[in-house]
Amino acid sequence: MAVAVTEALAGARHLVVEAGTGTGKSLAYLLPAALHALRRVSAFVVSTDTIGLQEQLIEKDCPWCENLVAEVETEPLPRCFPQGQAQLPLPQRWTAARHVPPQTPEEARLMARLLVWLRQTQTGDRAELNLPRQPGRRLGTALG
Repeated sequence: MAVAVTEALAGARHLVVEAGTGTGKSLAYLLPAALHALRRVSAFVVSTDTIGLQEQLIEKDCPWCENLVAEVETEPLPRCFPQGQAQLPLPQRWTAARHVPPQTPEEARLMARLLVWLRQTQTGDRAELNLPRQPGRRLGTALG
């Protein structure tokens, strides 16, 4: 799987892999993605669907990957920030929402905050926005 991930990243192709529990899937995508990001001076995002996987990545897999990369690369791996899928905005929805004029002053303020946040975010985490619980409907759906 790690070879397939490496080849997909090098060829800018999508890859779908299915494997059972405990087969090392996380490490098989983390390590190639980390090395690819370091060599291209870019970043990568890992979005999880479960809190369990997010915790595994934070507590075990990302530190392991960072240590391994430190042994073979002179540049340190940037900090790994796994995020639950619900914490990341959906770019397609954001793109659609920003092409429609705001319907209310609240939507206009939220759009302005989002534009500033997009340029400043380090992790892409919606928690950085510090938004009220229920933003405007149209923009709320833009965030996922």
